[in-house]
Amino acid sequence: LKTMSKSAGNFLLKSCQALKFRFITIFLVAITASALDSFYPYWIKKLIDNLLQSRTVHAYNVWLPFATIALIWLLKECLHRFTTILGAMIFPRYRMLMRLLLVRKLLYKPYSYFLKNNTGSVSSRLDLIIATSEKILSAMLLSYLGLLINLIVTFFLLFAVDVNFVFLVVFWLIYHCSVTSFFLRKGGGYSKLQARINANLTGKITDLVINFFAS
Repeated sequence: LKTMSKSAGNFLLKSCQALKFRFITIFLVAITASALDSFYPYWIKKLIDNLLQSRTVHAYNVWLPFATIALIWLLKECLHRFTTILGAMIFPRYRMLMRLLLVRKLLYKPYSYFLKNNTGSVSSRLDLIIATSEKILSAMLLSYLGLLINLIVTFFLLFAVDVNFVFLVVFWLIYHCSVTSFFLRKGGGYSKLQARINANLTGKITDLVINFFAS
């Protein structure tokens, strides 16, 4: 599993090289939006505390903090929408470059590889690799990255409140990672078998349709 994960990681990094500046842009925008999301409840809490502790309440003292909070909310929402737009712009080109990269790799395969694998099976595997790579990158940039930033911010905020809360978060994180790793090890072989069966079945159906129309 470690070897398979390492090779898959290297393949994903290599496939992102042509669009690295665009992926770096979406990475930075996603981090900024997630950080604003994480700190936003804390800023609202500080705003309410300052208003309750203030002895003299003027319209300027009320509207200025609320306007600041509203602008921060608008900024983080715009950044989230901008992240989605960047993803919609980047991933179609990423799929095209991935297909080009995989086809070039196929050109160096020996002739015996194409005798053992039918055309439909090879085509199905290419589509499966491209779709899986896109799903992994999309989940990492648009979902898991935000969760990681939220976890880090929560960790530091709890540390500022009470150190004992940090031990609870660390315990939960270790338990969560252990359970996830356990199920990944158990399901990795089944997932690989399912992908192989799916590719072979789809490939045979594709070959059958091609041969039917060719004859």
